Amino acid sequence: MVTLQATTKRRLTYCAMLAGLAALAGAASAAAKAGPVTDANVAERVESARTDADHAALAKYFKAKSEAETPRIEHFEKLYRAYLQLDGKSWGAVQNDARSLLKAARMSQAEYSELAQAHLHLSWKDE
Repeated sequence: MVTLQATTKRRLTYCAMLAGLAALAGAASAAAKAGPVTDANVAERVESARTDADHAALAKYFKAKSEAETPRIEHFEKLYRAYLQLDGKSWGAVQNDARSLLKAARMSQAEYSELAQAHLHLSWKDE
């Protein structure tokens, strides 16, 4: 014969198990809902990065940003070379500006690459 106390215990255990499963499902769906890292959400994603998957997503984002700098670098290299072809003192400042733009694009690419490597390293830390 089943007592009222045993039935209540089973019900409480069952409810606790359901609550635990719901919490796990909620955490999994929150991670899935996070979606890809974008320019609009990168700061939030950096602040909330806790898991290997979070850091892997950030590494992927920063790698793409680094690769996206290549056309800018090529553009500024052409621009700089064009300005170098111009003779005269009056072009010296403009040539320096063009060189600065090229250096900045190269620096951006390097910095994005370093951020990608840092997050990639963090995503491997537990393996």
